[in-house]
Amino acid sequence: MTPQAEAMMKNVRAAADLMKSLANPNRLSIVCCLVHGEFSVSELENLLEIRQPTLSQQLAELREAGLVTTRRDAKQIFYSLTDARAGQMIAALEEIFCDDETRSLLKSRSQPAQKADREPARLALGSSQFAKVHLGGRSPK
Repeated sequence: MTPQAEAMMKNVRAAADLMKSLANPNRLSIVCCLVHGEFSVSELENLLEIRQPTLSQQLAELREAGLVTTRRDAKQIFYSLTDARAGQMIAALEEIFCDDETRSLLKSRSQPAQKADREPARLALGSSQFAKVHLGGRSPK
């Protein structure tokens, strides 16, 4: 194989691995949120309506893939996106699949505030809209 073909295959494998990590609707919904900032596990659970065991499993897969990182604050665990490529992928998916109204909602949504300023009610639409709209209107379970 030529050096160019080897380089191309390396990039193709990396792209396939990233797409595989985002191929699950629950993981895609989680990353849609994390593109906009750090979220606690309980915030993700409430926002995405994913049960805690399922959420924990999907977060673990995202951690193993190197897409997210955690930090602990007292009893809460917060997740944030660490792989810029995942954010770029979400931006591309929003451009392709979201209408102008949904896209403007996603882009205008502010980054989550520090823990003292968090308001779960303001998260009701926001960053998970892309995933919910494109899962046929059903929430991931």
